[in-house]
Amino acid sequence: MAFAKAAFGTGEWASYYLEGYIFVALIYRGSIFSLGRYGEYLTGRMAISEQ
Repeated sequence: MAFAKAAFGTGEWASYYLEGYIFVALIYRGSIFSLGRYGEYLTGRMAISEQ
């Protein structure tokens, strides 16, 4: 988030303000999606071992 805030603060980087937030949001979304999938995998693996 500091990248996006720094981009907003200077005139030459002002056009990249929204792109900075989008970039950070995509990284966040990818991380959360990966963790969710890994959690589902572990849940399935634990269910198999309990049977």
